[in-house]
Amino acid sequence: MEFIEKSIAYIFSAFVGALALLASLDLSPLLTGVDTKILVAVITVAGTFITGFVLAILNHNKAKAREMEGHKAISERELHAQKQIREREIEEAHRERKVQIYLEFVQMISSYIQGANPENKKKPLSQQQVLNKIETFQNGILLWGGPEVLKTYLHYRTVASQGNKVLFESIDQLYKSIRQDIGLSNQGLDDMETIRLYLKDPSELKLIDDITSADKG
Repeated sequence: MEFIEKSIAYIFSAFVGALALLASLDLSPLLTGVDTKILVAVITVAGTFITGFVLAILNHNKAKAREMEGHKAISERELHAQKQIREREIEEAHRERKVQIYLEFVQMISSYIQGANPENKKKPLSQQQVLNKIETFQNGILLWGGPEVLKTYLHYRTVASQGNKVLFESIDQLYKSIRQDIGLSNQGLDDMETIRLYLKDPSELKLIDDITSADKG
């Protein structure tokens, strides 16, 4: 680009210099017998040719510059699109990992609630199994869980021994924090609705009292 611009400047300067030189010389002896109209026509054609050549190069340079700017804009858009794709892939991988961690805990709580159902024939988890699952969950949410999940889990730990109603309210809050953290909406869910899901008769929260009473007995 710089070479072309210098060449244009050189050609234009040479042309102007040649005209100035011709103007300063007394060429009348050489031009004796030459038709003035022809001479003027030759000079005009030469000037037009050089001017057209210069303009063509300038237009080519402008078109090339626009083309380069267009390629640059496309490249920037492609880079931005690729970045967004990578971010979505990372976010989805992160979400899948969260689901695995949360599912272990949800299954443990589900097993606990379902244990009060006389129709449930599953063998309850041993104390060691429960401790192992809790440890895995705590390590998992420390590295992968959202802030609200950590807060509601700590609240659940705090009120776990304060009675069945408070306990299950804290589990309901924790479940909703987990749902929100993996991108689900809680809009329209009433209080304790995530707990009712596991009850034999979802309309009877009185069964929660029976669960706690059975544990104490």
